[in-house]
Amino acid sequence: MLILPMAVKGMVVHLQVSFKDLKPQENFLLSGNCKRYLGEFQVNRFKYFTEDVDFEKRKAMEKYLKMHPELLTEFLRQNMHTQDDKIYVMSQNYQEKDFCTRYQVPKPPKRGNIALDKLYGKLLNDLRLNVDEKEDDSFLSFQSLGLKEALSKDNQNIVNDGVDVLEYLEQLNFDTLDETNNARIEKAIKARPKKFQNYYREMAIENKNIYKQIFKLHQEVYDTTPVWPKFTEQQKIYIKSRKEMQGNKVA
Repeated sequence: MLILPMAVKGMVVHLQVSFKDLKPQENFLLSGNCKRYLGEFQVNRFKYFTEDVDFEKRKAMEKYLKMHPELLTEFLRQNMHTQDDKIYVMSQNYQEKDFCTRYQVPKPPKRGNIALDKLYGKLLNDLRLNVDEKEDDSFLSFQSLGLKEALSKDNQNIVNDGVDVLEYLEQLNFDTLDETNNARIEKAIKARPKKFQNYYREMAIENKNIYKQIFKLHQEVYDTTPVWPKFTEQQKIYIKSRKEMQGNKVA
């Protein structure tokens, strides 16, 4: 599960980031053949990481692509030759652990953009590498992606890069977690060393600051506000109460 932590009025909100246009093609019982193909991706009929690949070699490749998700994105982009090309991924289901699903996933961003290429690769890795009995949570930092630089006024290509970022983010889901998963994430964070907890809070604050950049650019380009993140009614009430409390302190 790819989690975007964001600081909002004194609290950290956890958003699950995922492909919006994700099309499940087939479900399989988690048996020998299905397990063998977990994590595999393919462009049309050309498969990568099949059972024929040596285990140690595949393990090394997976580690490399997880560290450099932008390379996976560029690899897929280079191997797509027509508009009709399709990308498929085999993934173990989040909810139903006894099954795995073959998905058709959206295509990579059309133009090479390091920030978006990293984001697409992370989303693809999150989907295809969810093969453990529990969710393998990873946390998303807008700053580590390079979104801050892409949206900076110092970026000479801000018009193209900025619009590319806005258009691509609209193709993703940013969903607030349900109570069960939210409690699981918070418990996992509290179990980590203080150094990581401080880093996590700083990441949430930086994500909020970069979201403000996205929000402002969205207004300038489209004269509207982004449709994400979407908060539950309970979260909206809490955020509103925090805002009112802070307003009273200022007064």
